[in-house]
Amino acid sequence: MNNYGYQDIDGCKVHKALSEKYGEEGYKEGDIIGFYINLRDGERYVPKPSRMILYKGKRYVAQPMPRKTITK
Repeated sequence: MNNYGYQDIDGCKVHKALSEKYGEEGYKEGDIIGFYINLRDGERYVPKPSRMILYKGKRYVAQPMPRKTITK
């Protein structure tokens, strides 16, 4: 198993207990941190794009419906 971390104070990345300078500074409340995971057989796990919807005056992220497999 691989573990990774990103420290909030100094922006260092951590892997296998080793810290390495990575960013100008750390992160703070309100920042958004994104990541991408590449798995074996990745084509099976490629995320489908979500879409923003407005419902009763509030915004929500709608996840796509799973595709149905058609067999002949």
